[in-house]
Amino acid sequence: MADFAYEVAEAFHTFDGEEMRQCLRADIANLGAEEASRQFARAETILEGFLKSFQHDVALFMVLCEAKCIATEARRRAEDYAAANA
Repeated sequence: MADFAYEVAEAFHTFDGEEMRQCLRADIANLGAEEASRQFARAETILEGFLKSFQHDVALFMVLCEAKCIATEARRRAEDYAAANA
């Protein structure tokens, strides 16, 4: 499970500091692969809606795009891990 949490947490490349990364890995590990993929999928959906609302605000749009990309990558990693360990 530690490998899974480490792999998914690496999608969050904007997190600075080892302590922050350790907390993130612990939270992801506690969720498990299937629940993590569900939660990241929900985040993707929410962020997609925000992107549609803020298309004309370039700075906010860029931030939301980055957040959605991170959620997508984390979801994919969690799904891949869940499928490989099913």
